Amino acid sequence: MMLKLKAGVKSRFSLWLKQRLPAAKYQLLHRGNIFIFPSRFGCAYLLLVLLIFLLGTNYQNNVIILMSYLMGSLFITVMLQSFFNLCGLAISCNGQCSGYAGQGVTMPLTVHSKIPRYDLTLSFAGQQAVHISVIRAEKVSVNLPFFSKKRGLIAPGRITIKSEYSLGLFSCWTHLDFGCLCTLYPQAKLPPGPLLHFLKQGDSAENTGKACVGAEDFFELKTYVLGESVNRVAWKQFARGQGKYTKHYQQQQGSVLWLSLAAMPGGDVETQLQYLCYLLLHYHHEDYRYGLELAGQVFQVDSGDFHLKSCLRALAAYPGPSAGGA
Repeated sequence: MMLKLKAGVKSRFSLWLKQRLPAAKYQLLHRGNIFIFPSRFGCAYLLLVLLIFLLGTNYQNNVIILMSYLMGSLFITVMLQSFFNLCGLAISCNGQCSGYAGQGVTMPLTVHSKIPRYDLTLSFAGQQAVHISVIRAEKVSVNLPFFSKKRGLIAPGRITIKSEYSLGLFSCWTHLDFGCLCTLYPQAKLPPGPLLHFLKQGDSAENTGKACVGAEDFFELKTYVLGESVNRVAWKQFARGQGKYTKHYQQQQGSVLWLSLAAMPGGDVETQLQYLCYLLLHYHHEDYRYGLELAGQVFQVDSGDFHLKSCLRALAAYPGPSAGGA
């Protein structure tokens, strides 16, 4: 019964936050999105002020009553100081990050402030917090950690910005939604046996493609090194004043290789995806040209960072029990 009650209260509070504090890439803190409440120490301090005031009135001692007034005025002053420590602070976030499940990723934030700010703590719900003692520059970059054991396109939720400046009498906080999304690839796991055993059926060790230096296809431009043949100089770029470069080519050894989810050992889809992730990284580092076949999805043979990221994103988005959710 209590669990259902807590879940209901949490759901209603999340709905209220969604309406009160909608998602945006840029958030400016003001009185409409800042919450402030006495901390435990602040509640104890307020109780002490009340007791001193009652003591002074009971004994009709003006000095004790004056002391309670001074402590009460300090309480109000600290409340305003705590509020203005956050008010006017601006935070921006591009809302995208990527990494591997079980290793943790960081979400880049930029904190904008025209005046010094003190004692700030930033965190995702239930995640490791980042503490900033003081912000003096107008722009400060913060990498906010997020950890999940599950792969997929995961929404880490709202970012909590909290401060107990000054004297710790008040806790001033806000829950901001930047529409953050984390793409978590499967953990790379070494498959058992020789790597070439897990090629698509019909391929073999001789039927793999690895790029090597040759004279078949244009590959890239590199800075000219003294002694290189003038026939390879990129004269068009040189004539435009872009510098002196040489053209480099590559040719393909043998045929290309294909990786397939169906060819991975074991019946567990998550384990097969982890094997595929390892093979993709391995063949990418070895400069192979490779293609990928998932259920109903084919990535044509290619190489390079963009091709690798496309394949890894497909592994992360592959449907299964581990896809999505923090």
